[in-house]
This record gives sequence, C-alpha cells and structure tokens, in this order.
Amino acid sequence: MEGADAVIEPEPAADNGGGPTPSSKFRWRVLLAVPLVVVVIAGLTAWRFLGHTPSHPPDQVRVSLRGDPHTSFAVVWHAATDADGSVKILEEGGSRVFPGRPTDGTPIGSGVWRQADVTGLRPGTTYRYVVTSGDAHAGEFQFRTEPLGSHPVRFDVFGDQGDCTHFAAACGVMDGIAADKPDFVLGAGDLTYANENGADAADLWSNDIMRRYGTWAPLMPAAGNHEYAKGDSIENYKGRFALPKPSGNGAPQVQASGDFYSFDYGPVHVVALPEHYVNVGKNSEFMRWLRADLQATCSNPTIRWRIAFTHRPFYSTGRRHGSDPGNQKYVAPTLEQYHLDLVFSGHEHEYERSLQMRDGKPVTKNPDKWHKGAGTAYVVTGGGGAPNYNDFGPAAAWDAKRKTGHHHVRVDIGVDDTLRLTAISDENGQRPFDSVVIKGRGKTPDCG
Repeated sequence: MEGADAVIEPEPAADNGGGPTPSSKFRWRVLLAVPLVVVVIAGLTAWRFLGHTPSHPPDQVRVSLRGDPHTSFAVVWHAATDADGSVKILEEGGSRVFPGRPTDGTPIGSGVWRQADVTGLRPGTTYRYVVTSGDAHAGEFQFRTEPLGSHPVRFDVFGDQGDCTHFAAACGVMDGIAADKPDFVLGAGDLTYANENGADAADLWSNDIMRRYGTWAPLMPAAGNHEYAKGDSIENYKGRFALPKPSGNGAPQVQASGDFYSFDYGPVHVVALPEHYVNVGKNSEFMRWLRADLQATCSNPTIRWRIAFTHRPFYSTGRRHGSDPGNQKYVAPTLEQYHLDLVFSGHEHEYERSLQMRDGKPVTKNPDKWHKGAGTAYVVTGGGGAPNYNDFGPAAAWDAKRKTGHHHVRVDIGVDDTLRLTAISDENGQRPFDSVVIKGRGKTPDCG
C-alpha cells in the first residue's frame, strides 16, 4: 500500500516431494561439522599445550673456569622447566653437544639451573656456542680459550653490586667492566642482595651480567655476608655458579665447594677466600688447604703473580665495618708468607688501597711504584653498584688511596713481568682515578 512500510514476503517453497530444501540441507551439514571442528581445535590445543609446548629460551647464561682454561670452560644457565638442556659447540662440518646437569647447590626462585663442562677444545681459539632448553635456545655466543705461551692477561674486580633495577648505579659498573674486555672477572661478594629484594633480584642481576659480559668473560665469585643472610643462602649461591672444586695444584681434597677455591690463568694464581662463617683458624681444614695450595705454586715456574679475593677487608678505615680481625689474625700471615701481590675485598662500599704491607705495617712509602715481593697490598673495592658509604675514619699510616663512589678495578699483567692496577670510576662514564705499577725482579721470591 502506498505510504505504508514495505514488507518483504517470502517466496513460496519449491515442490520437492516433501523432502528437505537445499538450504535446510546446508544447515544440517554445518551443524554436523561443528562438533568435528571443535574436536580438531581441542586436539591441536592439547598437542600444543600439553605434549608439545614450545620451550622457553634459557636465560642467565654465564661462563666460568673449572678446568684448564686452555682447553675447557664451563657454562651455567637457568631454564623455566626441567626439559633436557645442553651446550652445543658449533664447528665447521658439525657440532658437539655437552649435556647439562643440575648445579651443585639449591637455587631459590622458580625454574631450574643447569651447568655443563665443555672440554677437548683448542688453546687460543674462539668458539661459537648455543645453550638449549628443550627445543629452544638462547641465541649464539662466543668464548675464547686461553692461548699457549706467554701472553698479557687482564682481569677486573668489583664488590657489593646488586641488579640494575634496584641499584641503577650497578649498570655503569657492569658497562665499565664489559668495556675493558677482561679475560675474567672477580666478584668480591654481596653480588645480588636477593636477601633484601627477593629471588627475582638474583635473576635480574644474572641477566644484567649476561647481557653485558657474562657469556664470554668468566665471572669468578667469592661469597659475601649477604649470600649467607636470611632470604638468601650459600646453597643458592652455589646453585647459581659453576665453581671449581677447592682442590688441585697439589692441595688436599676438602669437602667445601664454592666457599673457597683457586684457579690459574696464564702467569696468575687466584685464590677465592671464604666468608668468616667458614672456620679459618690456624689448624682448620681451610688453612691446611690454603697452605698446600700456595706451596704448590712455589714450584710452578709459570706462576709469577699471586692474587686473592674475599668479601671482608683485611685493612680498612671505613667506619661502617672496618678491618676484619679474623682475616688479619689468621689469613694475612699465610698470604704474606707466600708473597701474595694483591688481596681484594668489598664489604665497605668505598675504595681504599693500602701500601705494600707486612705484619700490619707498610714496607714502602711510594704510593704508585713498587717492586714485586716486597709486601702484600690490600685493596677494598666495594663500589660495585649498591649505595655508597662515605664515612672514612682518619687515614692510616698504610693508606695509599681512598675514594668514595661507584667503581671497579682493572689489573693488567704484561709479558714484561709488570702488573698495573687501575681503579676506574663508573659514574658518568669510565674515568681512572688511581693507579699503581708493580715491577717483577726476575726470579719469583722464595715462599713457604
């Protein structure tokens, strides 16, 4: 009707003898297919998420020294699940796979930790490697084995760091270390502050290190008091590192693992000393091991320099903690007997370098040029990223240099038998602020 709303009327259905129409047949086919589609989708979902879930890539990858650095290195990493993991060495014409195994400790936090010892390598060779977890991998990295013969060595030292999220200054120190391109790095305790900031802080720190230098520069740690504190544990520390056993070099096998150990790299012998939760008394298991370990270096003509590192300072004028009496009374006499050149520590969040010392007294007045074997110098390097202290007491007769601020220390050992220590500020770029040169005297000083 004109002016009224139009109504569309359906056309009459065609006569098909009373059977279903073509449109109704189509609707029935669709209805019958829906359950089948649902079953297929459900099956694919179950296949993806139950039996064939793609693995998460491993993270927190770090290299370490556990055997001969000419022919081996170790890798430790974190994985989201306990899927099989490995380190694959990529070579021309194929690859070699080194299966992962659980680390020695009991890490806190989610996921699992694995380590693998990569062996049978050629000296002075750069290797490409990937770390796998299930069917995922963390990308491709490189590591160079130590060359044979005489060669320069560079290593860096830091203490008291934490992750970049909780302590923004830590990033500058990590970047400064990476820029040095060291052969290895020493961490003098209080590494992650997981006891204060939770297990995630340890994960954040590990990934911060991985992104900067952890996949190619071995990080060799010493435990600090925060690694023993409630909320963290020494077992967590041991479970997150691939550490040398405290034996070798003719020293007796002991039960501890990770609390103390030693390793050689080129002409350098390095000893990681324990926190004072380990008995360091005169006849303790540790002291028997330490004396045997250092005595063995005396008959090794390739060892020209002896370095130790720990967390608590042997000598410090810091008001927060100061000198550690146990280290002074029990450990220092043995280190000086065996002519250690440098002893590094943290704990005081400052920088302080002593003159060469013997029996608690300086043996030189020159702050920046020394001769090897005259005495042992003690260096506090606690400016790794945690909040600075600025509370020095009066300077001591043995003081050579004191400074507050975030920093790390670089040590260069040349083929000319000269050691140069450089302290580098990592605030607003990298700027050296202290230096000392120790010159060798040909024959290694008698020791033992």
